[in-house]
Amino acid sequence: MQALQPRRCPDSVTRLTVRLVLPFNGDSNGLHGAELARALEACQAKAQRLDCHLLEINGEADHLHLLAEMPPSRSVGSVVYAVKKAVDSMLRKDFPFHPLGKQLWGPTYTAFTTAGETPEIP
Repeated sequence: MQALQPRRCPDSVTRLTVRLVLPFNGDSNGLHGAELARALEACQAKAQRLDCHLLEINGEADHLHLLAEMPPSRSVGSVVYAVKKAVDSMLRKDFPFHPLGKQLWGPTYTAFTTAGETPEIP
């Protein structure tokens, strides 16, 4: 994996990385096989549109894991909401007969900021 350079703005340098855990609703059947692969693709596509870089992405039947480098202009909550919405929409479109239930996602998520080396500022 190639290390990303810090984001440079006229008056700041940032590198915000967040580990996200997005659980599915307990009433849903979760995602398996092609559905899980398609959900991960939807996460990647939405993250690119939000100017986020997914450094790692993985999923299990009951939740998704993302490690995202985010711009400082985006809040963690707004990124999570957009990713959840994009995945839900894509899955309902691509798998109309899958019993996703009324609500695919659980009402919570977990976010951890990650520690790393402080970039040297010239």
